[in-house]
Amino acid sequence: MSGKIEIISGPMFSGKTEELIRRLRREQIAGRHVAIFKPCIDVRYKENAISTHYGAELDAHLVTNAAEIRDWVIERNTDIIGIDEAQFFDDNIIALCVALRDAGKRVIIACLNYDFLRKPFYFNFGKSKKHVGDLMVHAQQIDHLAAICTHINKKTGEQCNANAYFSLRIAQDTNIVRIGGADAYEARCLKHHMLPGKRLVQMELDLSEKQKENLLSLHQ
Repeated sequence: MSGKIEIISGPMFSGKTEELIRRLRREQIAGRHVAIFKPCIDVRYKENAISTHYGAELDAHLVTNAAEIRDWVIERNTDIIGIDEAQFFDDNIIALCVALRDAGKRVIIACLNYDFLRKPFYFNFGKSKKHVGDLMVHAQQIDHLAAICTHINKKTGEQCNANAYFSLRIAQDTNIVRIGGADAYEARCLKHHMLPGKRLVQMELDLSEKQKENLLSLHQ
């Protein structure tokens, strides 16, 4: 079996874990040996399973770092390795995935590509100098998924519904890592993703009143 790294990335609510589960279930149906891992920080729904926001789940092993994944795989005959929420691991996850691929394993990874500040998601809770992009360069397949922008126009009451590539944090928390679902995040397109503390009315731009009015209308 030829080794391969596949990455499923995107914002919150884009279906990353759902797609990860779909691929891993196919491998289980094919009779291959599948091992699934998730970081111990993510216990939102069920500790011993990867779970979607909508209730789909698949049994998984809760681990604290990349070394635990390595040790588990070495001790067992595993063909397929699934890793959910990879951005929460230490940056050793990069070398591990490359080593597993080179050993002929299929490694399927789901991860956020950006944090809520629209910056690349750095490993080890933002303490590492490496981010998910450093893992992506080793992948043979990358699928960037989009969610639906749920911004509501205050004037019309209509939802945006454009493709959303960013996660807007609605909870009052400035830490890079905050585990949560709809209670803490909403999906946003670029037009409606506002960085914390930023408002167009606060921008110091040399614009005419008409230009300022047009800019502000984009975020109504």
